[in-house]
Amino acid sequence: MTITGYSYWYDTSPRHFSLHITPLTVADKFHEQVEMKGGAWIFTSATLAVSDDFGHFTSRLGLVPKKQFSLPSPFDYPSQARLCVPRYLPEPNSNGLADKLVRMLTPVIEQNQGRCFFLCTSHSMMRELGEKFRETLSLPVLLQGETSKQKTLAEFMELGNALLVATGAFWEGIDVRGDTLSCVIIDKLPFTAPDDPLLKARIEDCKLQGGDPFQQVQIPDAVITLKQGVGR
Repeated sequence: MTITGYSYWYDTSPRHFSLHITPLTVADKFHEQVEMKGGAWIFTSATLAVSDDFGHFTSRLGLVPKKQFSLPSPFDYPSQARLCVPRYLPEPNSNGLADKLVRMLTPVIEQNQGRCFFLCTSHSMMRELGEKFRETLSLPVLLQGETSKQKTLAEFMELGNALLVATGAFWEGIDVRGDTLSCVIIDKLPFTAPDDPLLKARIEDCKLQGGDPFQQVQIPDAVITLKQGVGR
């Protein structure tokens, strides 16, 4: 029996096959919990707002905030950080993109003495870049998935001059203090893959409600993910 409001999908690996049922939203259930518990609820994060609008976050949790506001960052980004966006790269997912990225960025990573995260938006790009950087860099190159997340991060911090090539698991929830991480490279804007089952279901649900999936679903998700990645 199929229940509306859920995404049904399956996942395969060389050794496993799994079936999943994922709710498109937890707004109703979460709103019930907020009403039952009473008291004051406070939500804070550096990445909740999109253009100073918290609607994307509050709607997914069924929240009706009494107050909401953004505070300026305590970091002096203009003097303590530099944003570089290279031009004339091949199209995303095109042949030769990984080779071009390795040729362009090897001198940057060497000059920075490692201390770098290269965050990818797909496992295939992560594996290809990891292999090619190991062929060209004189510095240690770590690859997500070769050991546990905790061990990989611990090794990165212990080495002090490594490049870590990673994907989703390292875009958020990682805090490397000091100078051990001083450069973050992102291969492309982190839009969720169009064949992701949950995204496809949310897009269809947005269309049925007369909304614009690109503006209301895909862009806010990408903006929040990008802010999380840059924040490493």
